[in-house]
Amino acid sequence: MNAHVNALLDSIVTKLPAAVVASLWQATAIVLYFNISATLPAVAHTQEDEDTSVNLIESLWNKDKKDSVTTSTTEPFTYQPRLRPDGVLDEFKILEGKNVIFTRSRSRVSSFEQFWPVHPIVKTVPPPKTNDEDRVLSQIVGVKGIRSPGPFVDINGDGKLELIVGSFSGGAHCCHSYKIYTLGANDARLIARIDGNDSQFVFADIDGDGKCEAVGYDFTFAYWNTSFAESPAPLVILKPEPSGYVLAIDLMRLAAPNEVQIKSMQLASEKFIRVETEAHKDSKADFALAPELWKNMLALIYAGHAKQCWELVDETWPMGKKALFMTGKAGTVQAKLGTKEEFIAAFLANLQKSPYAEGLKKLNAGDKRIESMPGTAGGR
Repeated sequence: MNAHVNALLDSIVTKLPAAVVASLWQATAIVLYFNISATLPAVAHTQEDEDTSVNLIESLWNKDKKDSVTTSTTEPFTYQPRLRPDGVLDEFKILEGKNVIFTRSRSRVSSFEQFWPVHPIVKTVPPPKTNDEDRVLSQIVGVKGIRSPGPFVDINGDGKLELIVGSFSGGAHCCHSYKIYTLGANDARLIARIDGNDSQFVFADIDGDGKCEAVGYDFTFAYWNTSFAESPAPLVILKPEPSGYVLAIDLMRLAAPNEVQIKSMQLASEKFIRVETEAHKDSKADFALAPELWKNMLALIYAGHAKQCWELVDETWPMGKKALFMTGKAGTVQAKLGTKEEFIAAFLANLQKSPYAEGLKKLNAGDKRIESMPGTAGGR
């Protein structure tokens, strides 16, 4: 995009109300992350699948925002909102009887900030369909779920009502976060938090066990050796545990891909590598990497098949050749002309930053490379 176009956009945006700008950023973020989610195998899901996922999360977002301005009661708790003159939620209180046990107010620092009580999907209709070719949110959650009539739901099966508070900071595509509170005894106690960062999450009972899983995307590889729009973001399914929401190993695991599927991944990766290599033929590198490669690597790892991931890299990487990629820690990142093994090391160094790194180790138990990743504080 050239400077003239940027200047034009800036002049338009600066004249828009803050609420409109925030909504535009929100819509852009939704479209971006649903268009770059990883699939397994590398058979691209259709535009219809992506549109369905976008419509699903937009629909839930809009329903939650609409319901957030209405008082509701689930004995013994009452949700009581306070609106700004323009009708936007400015504050809400949770009452147990007549006692206020929780208050959430709009930040006075950022006019872009939005927050809302989440109404989880307590029943999926029809039962969600999950298969290897449709690893997108709409296929995991389903599109005809029954939402809770109020924001108070027992999401973890402990017999107590919980409240999920979602928030969006108002950035370009960040940040989304969710705090879960258990209610009772004249108190609202924080029991879990999900920092979605670039990803929104949908809360739904997808396996019919009476507990609400959280489904979203992991953007750990955002901007890693590519633009945000091309950054792969594998889908993650989290389940409630006493320690908080953790990676749901049994729901994440998929059937092992067969030789045809792996070959499809290899051919797709090689195709994009050829395109990138031609586009960067003046580079000192022997060939240019393409995000299609680590999109497929992540798809395999997040399905529990790290062994096939390394086999894919072995088959795709030109023997004895070097490529240019970024390596290093924050503040010391630099371009490196490296070998296949050095690329894998850089890939793993970034993967270990994932908030779900500990869960990925369990999902890929027995794989030495994954298990050797350093632990992450508060990892799930």
